[in-house]
Amino acid sequence: MPARKKPPKSRGSKAVSSRTAKAEVAKSKFGQSKAGQSRAGQSSGHASPVKPAPAAKQQGGAPSRPTPPANQPVNKPDTERPAMPTLLFYQKPIALNREAHKSLKVRSVPSFAYSATINSVPLTVGEFAAAARQLPILFVPDANKNPSPIALLGLRRDENLFVEAEGRWSGSYIPAFIRRYPFVLIEGNTPTELTVGIDAAYPGFNTEVGEPMFNEDGTEGPGLKRAIEFLNTYRLDAQRTQDLALTLKRLDLFIPRVITVQNKDGAKYNLEGFFVVDEQKLGKIDEKEAGALLRSGHLAWIYMHLLSMHNIADLSTRLDARTQVKKTA
Repeated sequence: MPARKKPPKSRGSKAVSSRTAKAEVAKSKFGQSKAGQSRAGQSSGHASPVKPAPAAKQQGGAPSRPTPPANQPVNKPDTERPAMPTLLFYQKPIALNREAHKSLKVRSVPSFAYSATINSVPLTVGEFAAAARQLPILFVPDANKNPSPIALLGLRRDENLFVEAEGRWSGSYIPAFIRRYPFVLIEGNTPTELTVGIDAAYPGFNTEVGEPMFNEDGTEGPGLKRAIEFLNTYRLDAQRTQDLALTLKRLDLFIPRVITVQNKDGAKYNLEGFFVVDEQKLGKIDEKEAGALLRSGHLAWIYMHLLSMHNIADLSTRLDARTQVKKTA
């Protein structure tokens, strides 16, 4: 369960809108703020716990869709509207503290059930190559109305088609946003000051069994060091991801896309609010801009995104299979 860095903040449904982290590598402060002061200005070893984002700024997940009336025809499309996410499945995010958590241990819980009710998560460009083989990569507006990439995991609200009933992940790639759990980077006293956080609700945390978070001398244990490294890598990758998205926005390459899917039973789903790169616009940019896209690596990521769109058909197949299983159960 590698830990990663600060998630892009996102709005609405469950896809992450990121207030992109700065490029500097975050140091693990475990809740200690500058001058040892808390936000309230009182001396404290803890950072203020992350406050749950309002519904309009919730991180990553499924686009919300209204419950259709009982008399609605089976073939009438249900509409999903995605938005960028915040902390998604983190139920009790708190700052990790050397003193308060000196006896804390973590054991592995081999289950992805915590992500079973999200249908999208933020994705970074470093993941595009692996994710594009199975997951659709789309763009949705973040909290600042800038496009941010997500991996689409389901076609209905609160449903991840890659997590099976027993908590097993059935896909070939697990997004880093999910793999970093139960660790996360959260803001300290200022938006640029980050501290390592955990989800206190994670069942693997305890004081008796597992790998210690801290050594006896108060330094980070091996597992926590790995988590911090993962979070820092994620954070740096988030910056590169924002650079790509802002470049595509500047070049006016995005167009809105509505995804319509119909399953074997005739039920239709419309997923709205997405943006994709327009290949026609891409083909018309001047030679200088095209060269810059090529040299920066952005062009390769663009085509990974475009190729990933074929994976929507795989989501539809997964939905059909899940629907049939429920009918025969």
